Amino acid sequence: AKQAYNQNPNATSKNLLLKIYNIRAQKHLAKNSLQLARLEVTEALKISPSSLLFLAELISIELKDNKIKDAEELVKQVDNLAPKSALIYSLSSDVASAKGMPDEAAKLLQKSWALSKTNGVASKYFLILSQSDQLRANTFLDEWALEIPRSAEPLRKKGTILLGENKIDQAVPFFESALKLAPKDVISLNNLAWLYQEKGDERAITISKQAHELAPKSGAVADTYGWILIQN
Repeated sequence: AKQAYNQNPNATSKNLLLKIYNIRAQKHLAKNSLQLARLEVTEALKISPSSLLFLAELISIELKDNKIKDAEELVKQVDNLAPKSALIYSLSSDVASAKGMPDEAAKLLQKSWALSKTNGVASKYFLILSQSDQLRANTFLDEWALEIPRSAEPLRKKGTILLGENKIDQAVPFFESALKLAPKDVISLNNLAWLYQEKGDERAITISKQAHELAPKSGAVADTYGWILIQN
């Protein structure tokens, strides 16, 4: 692909090469090979230096590698390309969080959320809120579910919080609603199976088996499935 691009640098060959760099970078990241991932993303940026996708990816890599100053310099580049955007607020929040500034990170994510109602932004905002103000985080879950009604994630998180508080009857409908939106969500299936078993609901075995078939290597799922089989 690189040879094809060098010989004929048109849009098609460029996009193909960028796609390959991205795939390789993701594979390296999955193995936590930050240096190799950085090389792939850097090569992509040589071809497309204004790519917000690859700039954001490189910022993420630098933060994972604890290279905060390098990440800050990259954030400045993004700010020049997309000032006052949801992306720049989100990336700036990542840097603030890495610098141990949770309040600043939360303010920046609030701005990002105001501009872009996406699951990615919502998930990050909820996480940082939950680290300092659980009540505010719980309230935000309601807002998230209202703004993105087709998302199962806020319902699953709400159910998980109630499960942790041992509020079984209240937790069940949240997991059931989440599964209507995302039938193959293993976390919701596993938690709902456990709750059904606690309530003596015969659906527990079926739900747990489904979770196990979707994630046969998951220790948590296997534990739940085995426990339910023994109980029955």
